[in-house]
Amino acid sequence: MRNNWSIVIHEVTQTTAAIWFGTLKSDMRKYELFELHVHETKSMGAGTESSAHLKTIEIDGRKLKKPFKGSGQRFYGVEFLQGLKPGCCYKVELHRPSQDIGLPSFIDARQLSFGSFRTLPEKLTTKDFAKPLVVMLGSCFYPDDDDFAVGQAYEALLASGKEEEKPDIKFLTGDQVYLDIGLDSLSPVYQEVQERIAEDYALSWLRLRRMLRHGATWMLADDHEFWNNYPHTTGKNPYLWMLHANRTIKEIWEKSALDGVKNVQRILPLRQIDISDQISFLLADTRTQRTEYNKSKPSENRFMSETDLSKLERWITTLTCPGVLVLSQPLIVKPGGEVDRNLADYHEQYSRVLEALSKCAHDVLVLSGDVHYGRISNISLGNSGRTLHEIIASPMSNLTGIDGRFAASASKKIKTFPPIKSEGIPKQNVNYPEHFWRVSSQRTGGIFGIGDYTKTKEHFSTLAFSLNPDGQVIVDVKTWLLKEKSRNGKPREQFKTPNEVYSIKLQ
Repeated sequence: MRNNWSIVIHEVTQTTAAIWFGTLKSDMRKYELFELHVHETKSMGAGTESSAHLKTIEIDGRKLKKPFKGSGQRFYGVEFLQGLKPGCCYKVELHRPSQDIGLPSFIDARQLSFGSFRTLPEKLTTKDFAKPLVVMLGSCFYPDDDDFAVGQAYEALLASGKEEEKPDIKFLTGDQVYLDIGLDSLSPVYQEVQERIAEDYALSWLRLRRMLRHGATWMLADDHEFWNNYPHTTGKNPYLWMLHANRTIKEIWEKSALDGVKNVQRILPLRQIDISDQISFLLADTRTQRTEYNKSKPSENRFMSETDLSKLERWITTLTCPGVLVLSQPLIVKPGGEVDRNLADYHEQYSRVLEALSKCAHDVLVLSGDVHYGRISNISLGNSGRTLHEIIASPMSNLTGIDGRFAASASKKIKTFPPIKSEGIPKQNVNYPEHFWRVSSQRTGGIFGIGDYTKTKEHFSTLAFSLNPDGQVIVDVKTWLLKEKSRNGKPREQFKTPNEVYSIKLQ
């Protein structure tokens, strides 16, 4: 019988870690008692051996919660570990109760799941002298055609990659699930809507399990965590017809989707991660509080609350070191329009972000996804002499069939920026690094031209943060093609050139 219990490593700091554990399958029973075993290790990954047992935490199974209200026998809990050491590796194991369950002695029936992680370092290290802080960036995961490629590629990097390739933490920037794809979205039965959303999560988390259990994970929501172009229901998308036909269905769908965002993905409006006074990361949710676009009342259109936007502006304008802004949609983009709204459609809030960036005392690196292509670009930030860099990684797994045709895209160049008038940032050309700017695409090869379209190859990126001898932050960027393997078992590098890695210097 397949073990459907999971561990997901969520937020990790220098001394703490949030461990999500549970099952998203509806046919699992809850035990009265669980044990979480914590070990110190020398490395991360599936083959990691424990070097020291630190503690065993008993967990009352009766206190586990349901991730989705009114949806089956699904349970989860979050255990917060404290008092950890910076820059060290740990392994956690979820165990069953210790009582005899009638299985042969040679079967280890107690372990339900396991995971591993590295706590954040106190400081970035000098390049080439110690392991850098490695961030994995990915988005857009449709499970039907994945065949566990994402998890296999991720574990291959942990097992065989160089130190600067082994991810410590992950930023998944949206569309970790696609709740709006398939004819079952047309069900008028309330309970079926709840169960469908829960099962979509169960399938995606099963396919992503080998990645989610190793290394800290911060997630952001995008539209498919709800439905295409959320919160809008405009357009002719047939999967959304029931949202138009039945208001109660729309309410139940939205509430169940929010359950997944809050209880499974653990998404918050703003989360900040600082590594000493060297680099500051900010993850900003621009989707869950988004309003429907109203042409007649532009001041009421928003992609985040006024309170959170003010905090974002303050983070940008008060940076005392380079910043990394993690978003679910790119900044260097043209307005999307009615069918697919993006940040640039929300003129007032978008302009405020750009104006804050124009006043920033340091370079800012934007990490994003959503658009189903991978791209690297940069622009100058007004007259400050600083630079805005942007890296997009999308998708980890393409949609299939007719859905794939509508979602597929190849990397696109935006010629000029900003797309709308913005005080402090004059109109200028967007820069793209030669040989490194885009992830390659391929034709699907449909029969007699049917189903033949161009799509970006499935990928994620790794970013290695370190210092050069002058103390400046250096980011070495690598992009990995998930369905193409090198001889050593690692995924194939997109930008593989002799003795050359694309590097960004943040000032």
